[in-house]
Amino acid sequence: MGDRLKVLPGLCLGKMYISLSKFTHFGGSTLPGRLALGLSPRVLSMLASQLKEGCILITGTNGKTTTAHLLAGILSRAGKKIIHNGSGANLISGVTTAFVAESSHLGKINADLGVIEVDEASMPAVASRLNVKAALVTNLFPDQLDRFGELEHTLELISRGLDGVKKEGFLLLNADDPLIASIKKETRTIYYGLENFKKSIKVKEQAGSKICYHCGKKYDYLHVHFAHLGLYQCPGCGARRPLPHYSIVSCHKKNEKNTVANIKTPTGHFPVSFEIPGFYNLYNVLAAISCALLLGVREDIIKASLREFTADFGRRRTISIGGKKVELFLIKNPVGANEALRALFEGGTWGGAAHGMPLLLAVNDKYADGIDVSWLWDVDFEALSCPDKKIPKIFCSGTRGEEISLRLKYAGIDIKKIKHEEDLVKAFQDSLSCTPAGGKLQVLLTYTALQEMRKIVGKLVSAGD
Repeated sequence: MGDRLKVLPGLCLGKMYISLSKFTHFGGSTLPGRLALGLSPRVLSMLASQLKEGCILITGTNGKTTTAHLLAGILSRAGKKIIHNGSGANLISGVTTAFVAESSHLGKINADLGVIEVDEASMPAVASRLNVKAALVTNLFPDQLDRFGELEHTLELISRGLDGVKKEGFLLLNADDPLIASIKKETRTIYYGLENFKKSIKVKEQAGSKICYHCGKKYDYLHVHFAHLGLYQCPGCGARRPLPHYSIVSCHKKNEKNTVANIKTPTGHFPVSFEIPGFYNLYNVLAAISCALLLGVREDIIKASLREFTADFGRRRTISIGGKKVELFLIKNPVGANEALRALFEGGTWGGAAHGMPLLLAVNDKYADGIDVSWLWDVDFEALSCPDKKIPKIFCSGTRGEEISLRLKYAGIDIKKIKHEEDLVKAFQDSLSCTPAGGKLQVLLTYTALQEMRKIVGKLVSAGD
């Protein structure tokens, strides 16, 4: 009780701001935690220490939000009471907000597990304040270099955070990512990955920066799934992809929405079906399932949870407005942007490309986005210039709207199709007007632009537009 009394000032301030945010509809996924920590630095440690089974941390460049949502859903269906920073606020302030929101006014937490998405650079600070049962690492790509610097530095930050995992716990690592697979700890380490099946891309020679972390030689790839993820071996030091304990060995589309995958586990094969689009999401589904199985969740519960799961949250979401659909995608680095484009082109269509669907791109350069937007020049926007895509208009907005307009021009897109509109509200209204009845507007946005867009769309939906 003494520890609770010490953190009550910060806890009360945080809870007051959460209540105020709900009343004003202003939002508040980070500021309540920042205020609470500022007044009571130990508030997160005290609250998290009350979890009956500790925390599962999920980090990496791409896929953390989806993986965390999947795992939280599975564990909740299994009867666990979960604390989850579902808004995607993954800095220490956002994590603290999630705990403050779930606590009583006297600082009591009644929950079993924390499923906590964590920003890569925040791993050391967050892990040191939590009782970490396990950690899951998705992948590591160049991302916000002004914040993280080189990949090796980001890997070191993640590795330091993993030191906080209990010795009796486990690490769940992506075997197909050479950097992630290079992490070595005394804690039990489990690997997951994709095997060579039809959707994999066979290559004779690797491209880009697929360099061995140990000796600097280029990896030899048998197959590449995308970017540097795949089946690899170093000809220099012999480092190679570890054999996954959990792997997807086959995958096919049952229909337009439903995907069926066959997962190989240490005890046999586990067929699952899910409605989560995008090839990259195979990794997220596999990671969540692998973690759930390691935590002892029954297969029937996992299957039931996946059947109910949709990707309509935060960073990929579809909303209906006035007889039209709006699909929002978060983009923040070349790999994520390219995979978002690939998801848009799935099935050889552009959300009904025959009718001519517009596209809206909104890029900001605020701190949460990464102020260095040079990564835009590494995105395959050239794919948008293909005649079969039939895109009548591409609207560009955000604080770096002019930069994305220029990038599209150099990608070979007819400048008559490119429209720059600095005001995001106006850009959205114009692009939605350009979308035919029954059609779908695809919107690709950086982080803060996505937050703005959610508010814009929310007002339209509330107004019944």
